[in-house]
Amino acid sequence: LTTPPCSENVIWIIFRGEMEFSDDELQLLHNNVFFEDFREPQPLNNRIVLRSYSKEDNSTLTYQSYHCNAQQPVQSSTSFIYSAACWKYFALFIISYIIF
Repeated sequence: LTTPPCSENVIWIIFRGEMEFSDDELQLLHNNVFFEDFREPQPLNNRIVLRSYSKEDNSTLTYQSYHCNAQQPVQSSTSFIYSAACWKYFALFIISYIIF
């Protein structure tokens, strides 16, 4: 999606809750997969978006457009916690385990 040919043949999994990564896992992801190839959210273009939570939970959701930043943890501890909006890290983390 973010490198040529920028095709739209990807399945994204978006979780309602937070994802937790250890420092080592995040470093592995950064060194092997993530190369700051992010861009602003794009139009849906008739794509279907599915969710892993019930429709009635929708009333408490808020949507924001921002970039995830691996250098700024949400919580200071030995692990980084990212909101579900930072789905790209989770997707790339899974890919890194499959590839490496």
